[in-house]
Parts: sequence; structure tokens; C-alpha cells
Amino acid sequence: MVVLMALGIGLRRSEACAAIPSWFSVQDDNVMVHIKEEDHFKPKNGESGVVPVTRELHETLLTLRGGSDSFYFVPSTTDNEAANRLNKRYDVINAWLKGKGLRDRKPLHALRKELGSHVAKHQGILEASKILRNTPQVCAIHYAGIAELNTVDLGGSFESKAAAPEAAFAEFAASQGLTVEELRARLDQHT
Repeated sequence: MVVLMALGIGLRRSEACAAIPSWFSVQDDNVMVHIKEEDHFKPKNGESGVVPVTRELHETLLTLRGGSDSFYFVPSTTDNEAANRLNKRYDVINAWLKGKGLRDRKPLHALRKELGSHVAKHQGILEASKILRNTPQVCAIHYAGIAELNTVDLGGSFESKAAAPEAAFAEFAASQGLTVEELRARLDQHT
């Protein structure tokens, strides 16, 4: 479930741990996930936000959740503090992803970056910035090339494309037909 929450919604580890059922509100075509401050949770850098997900993804998450009456959306054996209750599960998931070939220091976080790369490519950096609750500069640097997953073969292994931040930013600027300075100026207008 946490893999889908990172790759399909773009939730950070702390957000997936702290998510509660009331964060998910069903609309006509989509489900909106409202990431917000709660008594038990404060978003990173105060970056609250609303992320749309498909009804199909929401239904899959509900199926994985089962009939749990846990306070948290992702149930665990202990419903203690959100920040610490899923640590062992995350270690297992990260080890599994590394076994599948994802060679990132934080494989589950790399899936969040992959969502950002996909949104940036198809809807633009500003949209990726909204969904991931990062500045446009961070999205341009991180989600337009550094930790992008560029292949998933039929055996299920991942290959990571790595580049220096400056090279990735320059490559992204060139793909937009801009100089690095022009791209920085445009992104600065939106922060």
C-alpha cells in the first residue's frame, strides 16, 4: 500500500504514516487527498496540499486496507505515533525495492520522484510542484532527471538514471528551449 501511496499519490514517508481516512474525499471522477496538519502530524515545511487520485487507485488502496478500523489509513500492528509506527515495514519495502534493482539510497522515495518526473513531463513543472508540494526549482532539478526511473522491464527490475543536479537542470532547460538563466528566472516568478 505504501508503494502505491508514494508512486500514485506522491506521499512522503511521514505523510503515508500519518494519513487518516478523512484525508480522502470522493468527488465525481476523482478522489482528493487533503494532506494537512492534524493533532498527530505536521506537514514538512508546512506544505499542506490537495492531490487528486483516480477512483480506481482509491478503490485499490481501500481493498489493501481491508476492513481495518485503524485510526490511520495504513493499518499497522501498533497505532502509536505516526512517525514511528511503520519503520520496520518501510525497511522491508526498501529492501524489496533494492532487490528489484532500484539502486537509490531511499528506493521508496525514488518512487515519489518518479511520479514527479511523470507529472513534470506531461503536465509541467508547476503542476508537479503542486502535487509534490515542493518549489518549482526543486521539481525542475529532482524530478526532471536525477532519480528518474527510465525503465521497468518485464522481470520487474528498475533501472535508475542518475546525473549531477547541474547537468539535469541544464538538460531540462535545453529541452524547454531555454538557457539555464532564463529557466531560473521563469521559475523564480512562481515562488
